[in-house]
Amino acid sequence: MVVAWDRPVKYVAGRPHLSQYFYFGSIKKFITIIYIKNKIMKSIFTFLCSLLLPLFCFCQINTSLDFVGGVDYGYRNMRTVKNPSFSDTLIVRIFDENETGKINFRFGFNFNQRLSRNIFFKTGIRFASVGYQRKYEDSGLRWGNQQTGGVFDPDAPSNELPDISKLVYSYSFIEIPLIARYEFSQKKFTPFIALGIAPSIFLKHQLKLTTDIGESQILNKNNPDDNYSTVNIVGVFSFGGNYTIGENLQVFAQPTFRYHFTRLYKYGSVKEYLWNAGLEVGLRKRLN
Repeated sequence: MVVAWDRPVKYVAGRPHLSQYFYFGSIKKFITIIYIKNKIMKSIFTFLCSLLLPLFCFCQINTSLDFVGGVDYGYRNMRTVKNPSFSDTLIVRIFDENETGKINFRFGFNFNQRLSRNIFFKTGIRFASVGYQRKYEDSGLRWGNQQTGGVFDPDAPSNELPDISKLVYSYSFIEIPLIARYEFSQKKFTPFIALGIAPSIFLKHQLKLTTDIGESQILNKNNPDDNYSTVNIVGVFSFGGNYTIGENLQVFAQPTFRYHFTRLYKYGSVKEYLWNAGLEVGLRKRLN
């Protein structure tokens, strides 16, 4: 075999072609060329496999679908701007003294995508009812009916008048969770921790009056307007456990805390932020 170092360099697709190094006049030279080409093809194949390996692994990632529901205790955090006026401070104090939290609910679906051995990404859609209440207790006064002119009547029967009345504030949202979940093992029972955000779209507001004698009346029910923040950013933290009940099924439970970083009302010197703490349970179906 004669090496042709002094031959003119020929290029194919930007690279030196092998024909510049060898004369193809014998079987030995031909076998040598075949051997070199096979080595090059194996190297190219190995390189392509290394590029496709992450894609192949990604295709093996598990996905699952959840149906989830829960109840929670909801309230709000109310605060004023810096250097508040006397009236703003008084409003916050009066509201804090008379308002309390209430039980709320939410339900919906989640889609889970495994990102690594222990990390999952969760998204989906949920309906959430969030709110609180203001309670009024009986002062002991008895007001007459229309026959007595509507004036104070100490003889009015107390069983005909409510002792306790409540104004219930309810706010409805569509929630889209964007949450990362870390699972500590792959056993039948697996504890986990989750953290993320849940952009929430404000739907409507309802104000309802209820009493301890069974009376109930909706005072106000409206759709979103300029007074409310249409899109709310909600922080979400939860921890809990998964329990496998079949090859493709899991049940799970998770205590969850949510805090609205977006103020409920866009305007005004008094800011109001909703929060919730409760328990969610669900059923998970593995898709692949």
